[in-house]
Amino acid sequence: MDDQDTVDALLLVDPQNCFMPNGELPVPRGDEIIPVANLLIPEFDIVFASRDWHPESHCSFARCHQGVEPYGMALFPDGVERMVWPDHGVAGTVGAAWHPDLKLPKGAIIIDKGVDAHVDSPGAFWDVTRTHKTNLEAELRAKGVNTLYIMGVATDVCVLFTVLDALVAGFTVYLIADGCRGVDPTGTQEAIDRMMATGAKMLLQSEV
Repeated sequence: MDDQDTVDALLLVDPQNCFMPNGELPVPRGDEIIPVANLLIPEFDIVFASRDWHPESHCSFARCHQGVEPYGMALFPDGVERMVWPDHGVAGTVGAAWHPDLKLPKGAIIIDKGVDAHVDSPGAFWDVTRTHKTNLEAELRAKGVNTLYIMGVATDVCVLFTVLDALVAGFTVYLIADGCRGVDPTGTQEAIDRMMATGAKMLLQSEV
């Protein structure tokens, strides 16, 4: 972070109530990312936070697919079969709110994703079909950001998609390892391996 040509930003992926241990779609030990986020936030002048901001009948919800249970597989509107989830991150609900202990600064830029009921959008940049884009890249470019420090939940879903899309967009990406938690241990390790193989670098919070 000492290079004068480097403009850094911190990106918090989905630190929302719904992904915490008592939430609608709990990520094991998901609440452990909050103290890490609070330590990192003061180190950055530019902070982004993404959030699932779904309509009540989003295509990623199991109940929107007849006969399919949460964590089962279902056919999505784009013709691809994917895992479906319990209802979560419904816009304006308590579950979609930030974790109450998160010290998000007033100037943080909020990125809403998953706002289209018919498109699965786990990543903070693009939906899975890469036809619907959030305003994240435009905001980053406007601020001259070229290096992203990314942490959040879940490592093997939303963090993975966000990191991969950031790399495709040409950003230097640091994954804050102790600031992430995943849904499935095997899937989490596979996601970390994939992110590293694609070009992300891994750091601990204390190394930032």
